[in-house]
Amino acid sequence: MVLEDTTQRALSASQRGKAEVTGWLNSLDQVFKDGAVHVPTEVGDAGINYLASFYFFCAVRGGGCAFILDTILECDVIRSKEEKSVSCSTMSRFWKAWLAADYDERAKYSLSPAVAEKFDDFNATQRPRYVRCKETVALVLADRSALEARYAPAGEARISLDRTRKLLEEIWQKGIDISPQSATTTR
Repeated sequence: MVLEDTTQRALSASQRGKAEVTGWLNSLDQVFKDGAVHVPTEVGDAGINYLASFYFFCAVRGGGCAFILDTILECDVIRSKEEKSVSCSTMSRFWKAWLAADYDERAKYSLSPAVAEKFDDFNATQRPRYVRCKETVALVLADRSALEARYAPAGEARISLDRTRKLLEEIWQKGIDISPQSATTTR
């Protein structure tokens, strides 16, 4: 007699994060469909933690992954535009997760010397625009001519979203674990 286990198993934090990020990216995709702007769904806490791990994973290999931060920023740009009030809830939650996981400290032990220089340069020159998200969102929204180009097929928002999705899909296809525990391993 063969019995089938029909009990539902709880998803791990990494699986929940992956599911939330997938749904969130799909909602961002809707912004580019049919020229209509939709407010993307809010990514949950597991998704925010997953995004922080994902950014860390990418940054320790390349020194800075602005396209991931641009994708997160885009969510706040869209929400601010639609709500007619500058806010950075997604980016703020991302940085809180980043700090809570102590990724800056972990980076000191995970970066190769060549990548460390790029990482430090990125943090000094580019990261402030993401940390000071409200200022960046306000500047983006103030440039009305740039907003239209931003959502064109070859616009910067679309390119960042596509690069983020592509890298995530490669990671998932290869079965790479980017959870915080595995993210600290060095090569």
